[in-house]
Formats: sequence, C-alpha cells, structure tokens
Amino acid sequence: MCVSGFAPGVRTDCVDELCVFLLVCGLRRVKDPLYLAEVFSEWHSENHLNILIIIGPKVDPALTTKVEAVVKR
Repeated sequence: MCVSGFAPGVRTDCVDELCVFLLVCGLRRVKDPLYLAEVFSEWHSENHLNILIIIGPKVDPALTTKVEAVVKR
C-alpha cells in the first residue's frame, strides 16, 4: 500500500499498522460529523496511526468551517 501524500506525518514503514476509518456523508447537521471527529481525535491522539477520513459534499458552509477547524487542530 502506498500512502505518499495521503496522510502527512504518517511514516510509510508503519502502513500495515494503520487503522483508516472512512466516513461518507454530506457535511450537514442532520448527521453531525463534529461529534465523531471530536471523539475520534482523542483516539487519534493516543495512536497517530488511527486515521479518520471524512468525504462528501459541503452542504452546510457554517458547519463545514467548524469541521475544518476541528480537523486542523
């Protein structure tokens, strides 16, 4: 598996230990991805090989801004 450019800061020699979770959803409050992102960030801080990927359209611009801020920190 090649992760070059996929997850900055993840060493490629640990690829077999990666736990990648994919959340497919539109960024809107009905299925609030912020809750999952905040809970997941605690798990990620314990093990940086746990990665959450959120993919989907930016339906709610205000929520999108909040989600991007959570992801950046």
